[in-house]
Amino acid sequence: LDLKRWYDQGELTASQLIATGGSLNIYRDKRTADDSTKQSKLPQELIKNIELPFYFDTVKLHDYSIRYEEQTTERPLPGLVYFDAMNIRVFPVTNLQYLINSKPKITLKANAMLMGEALMETTMIYDLLSTNHSFTVSGHIQPFDLTILNPVTRNTAGIAVRSGQLNRFDFEFTADQTQADGKLRFAYDDLKISILEQKDGDTKEAKFLSFLTNSLVLKSKHPRTHFLLPDDISYKRDPQKSIVNYWWKSIFSGAKNTFGIKENEDE
Repeated sequence: LDLKRWYDQGELTASQLIATGGSLNIYRDKRTADDSTKQSKLPQELIKNIELPFYFDTVKLHDYSIRYEEQTTERPLPGLVYFDAMNIRVFPVTNLQYLINSKPKITLKANAMLMGEALMETTMIYDLLSTNHSFTVSGHIQPFDLTILNPVTRNTAGIAVRSGQLNRFDFEFTADQTQADGKLRFAYDDLKISILEQKDGDTKEAKFLSFLTNSLVLKSKHPRTHFLLPDDISYKRDPQKSIVNYWWKSIFSGAKNTFGIKENEDE
């Protein structure tokens, strides 16, 4: 810490801020209504709203974990997605306007293990001088067996992945306070799913619906040719939802195009 600067100017500054071994556990119950008065803030707004003047060359988080559970009205158990061994590096980080004017962009680089098995890496750049809080996101996930996603797909979407191998998942998009647009390159093989239904308190496969979905709706292999053309990422932000929701829904908008899923505009 620069103690002289703290005493003379009231500004908290240091070369690095390092934290290790933290965890974040989130539980969302979708059986309760959203708060219509809530407005979620983007990272640029959150940083500028911190009252304490500060500057760090780099902020590092080592070996973090995030666990997110979501309970829906249709399923007895919550869906689960988690990230382990997460490392994040952000630089520079400040709310001092005279420094923002000369260094307006904050870069975030992160890597983590999705469901403990698939390495995910991402880079995000946030513009602190942008009037509409614009930022860019790019990243990729290394190949993995798609059945590891069952803890989230079974209990949130009523879908069980019977087989499937992810071969490529690269994404990049530009976003602001209202809209995200970009490209996703998503390739996989041998995807087969089961549609699940609730009967007498038990979860069972709807065999006929599963057959129709695998035969007529779902693309079991993508791409079907030698060329992998990108799918469009396009998502209008819900200002009541968090930045994590914004990231995820933006990327998922491209994945739905790959699967051939048409979105209900009312969802």
